[in-house]
Amino acid sequence: MRNNMLLRLFTVLMILGISISSVQAQQKQGSSQPMVQQSYPDALPGFYIGLKGGYLLKNNDLSKNPAFYLNQGYFGELNAGWRSKNNWLGWNLSLGRLNLERKIPTIQTNNVPLSSFDLLKSTTPGWMFDSIQQDQGDFHLDTLMKLQKDKKNLQSWYAMTGPEFWFGKHRLQGFVSLNAGVGMTNFGYYTIKASGFPAMPRDMYLYDYYSQSNDKVIGQVNTYLGDAPVQYEQYSMNKKAYADYKASKEINKTEINFMARAAVGIEYFITPKFSIDASASYWYIMTPDLASAKEYKGFIGFRGKANATGALKKDDYFTPTPGGGGAIIGQRVPFDLTQNFEKKALGLISANIGIKYWLGKSKKPVEQPEPMAPPIKETVEQPEVQKKNLLITVKDGPTGYALSGVKVTVYKDGETFYTGMTDANGSIPKVDNLIPGDYKIQGILNGIKTDIAHINRSDFEGNGRVITRELTHKDLRFTLVGHTLDAATDANLSHMKTTLTESRGGENSSQVSDNNGEFRYQLDPKSDFTVIAQQKGYFSNREKVSTKGLDRSKTLYVDLRLTVNELKEGASFELKNIYYDFDKSNIRTDAAKVLNDVYKMMTNNPTIVIELSSYTDSRGSDSYNKRLSQERASSAVAYLVQKGIDPSRLVAKGYGETDPVNGCINGVPCTDEQHQANRRTEIKILKK
Repeated sequence: MRNNMLLRLFTVLMILGISISSVQAQQKQGSSQPMVQQSYPDALPGFYIGLKGGYLLKNNDLSKNPAFYLNQGYFGELNAGWRSKNNWLGWNLSLGRLNLERKIPTIQTNNVPLSSFDLLKSTTPGWMFDSIQQDQGDFHLDTLMKLQKDKKNLQSWYAMTGPEFWFGKHRLQGFVSLNAGVGMTNFGYYTIKASGFPAMPRDMYLYDYYSQSNDKVIGQVNTYLGDAPVQYEQYSMNKKAYADYKASKEINKTEINFMARAAVGIEYFITPKFSIDASASYWYIMTPDLASAKEYKGFIGFRGKANATGALKKDDYFTPTPGGGGAIIGQRVPFDLTQNFEKKALGLISANIGIKYWLGKSKKPVEQPEPMAPPIKETVEQPEVQKKNLLITVKDGPTGYALSGVKVTVYKDGETFYTGMTDANGSIPKVDNLIPGDYKIQGILNGIKTDIAHINRSDFEGNGRVITRELTHKDLRFTLVGHTLDAATDANLSHMKTTLTESRGGENSSQVSDNNGEFRYQLDPKSDFTVIAQQKGYFSNREKVSTKGLDRSKTLYVDLRLTVNELKEGASFELKNIYYDFDKSNIRTDAAKVLNDVYKMMTNNPTIVIELSSYTDSRGSDSYNKRLSQERASSAVAYLVQKGIDPSRLVAKGYGETDPVNGCINGVPCTDEQHQANRRTEIKILKK
């Protein structure tokens, strides 16, 4: 309702101003008598004071964002300003009070999704589901019933100042103002406590169950939300207020923050001393360091059968079957899942009205003389304007390095004029014979745009033949530059599919190497990654890449040589990062990840037959090591058979300590790391 009223008032003011200006123009054209014209702005160089208020419209992004839940609001302020004698330039100071309503949703939606992957990772104890590779679905809750809620609106005292730009010289004028300053802001808060029950029918998902006591996956279980209600808590506030909230103290925290505002509007002079204005503003309010999150607490149930054989060690969550041939898994364990909300600055639009009192002296009406014939203008020699050549370079912002592969576009009068790609020196081919005009230049690389450079008509004056412009690209990620290489010849392999995996979150992205075997990925700082080539007829080990410890202001590129083995008959190669513990043959968790890559290779090449061979270190007797290596090779083969590979395609072979990769033979002292290198697994292609 208030919004409609302000919109109507704004429309009335616009129509009134346009009508008055139209009448004045018609009177001036239709009258044959000399006119007396009151020049309102010309009479008012100097200062003004005024009052302004307005309505802050609801921003749906903020009203629906659980970090804020901010709705509409209002503001009121005292203005003071100055306008120069040239009429178009001025300066403004505003002191005011702002209030934004915080509106918590009254009804929670049905079918609230909870990631089954996130919930299982947050269970206690957490080792039970260590073998999970990726999410497989969501659990769901019915309508969350509100138990308790509390809130406080956002309120701020602020001071802003900045330039004003004026247009026009009669009763109806226009203006644009740009203000920036600080606020003493209480950002408020809200809290919600609720509970909900699992959706019906109950959601169930199948996962591998990991036994810590056995140090391996022992079976698959169906997981489901427990029958007890899920406790739910959601809150948003700055970190200072959050500390008091957790300590059960009164929450009332005020902080100094940056604020800015841009406005455009019309000014109507009722008299030379009084004017009213109607305008629209965009507000930018920087938020403090927020502590905002939602938390779910409840129980996850699981049940299934273990696939273990022989005697089982004690495990609190399964019961051995008679005879020790297996086990029944079943239990209910607690989870505590916390999800943080994204922090962002506040952006709002307001509709404003105001009134001003002008302190400048009013000039007497000026009698306009009879129209006279226009004087003969003297010819003024204009500066020479000629065609120019354009040279553009692009640099990386943090390091200052030249950037290749940046797509640069030149726009003339809003339309595309030229497009080019930067070379190894960060430059594009010179653009010859540019016609005088207004141009805008911008580049883009990896989805992020550079800053903008401009060329105007004055740049075409003078005798210089070349206009140079430099663009800056600000991407805080690192660039991985990799090459796929033939493991046998070290030559470039083109058109190989590569996959990058972020180790922490498991996100994957894929790319095919170009004609030179090159591929590129953007890497987030302080993160670990793995890269693998997966192509029919080829196999590569998974290589590790890390940006931890790298300084983005000094380093832009991370290099990687990804060697690829051709799967041809008789070829052999080592499986990296698949090791065994001393005197053991069981498949470790890290080794299982490598064998999963072998599984994909076998499924992508359905006719291939391989030998999986295992080697030990030199410690122990030759016969013992021969037997141990055979057990290790057989364990690797059994793992692949369990995943579905036909046993006829796999041969397990143990070679003991017969072929060390270093000099660690009997009687030679070596470190644990050197012995570990000899405890390895290799693949030989028996049939393609």
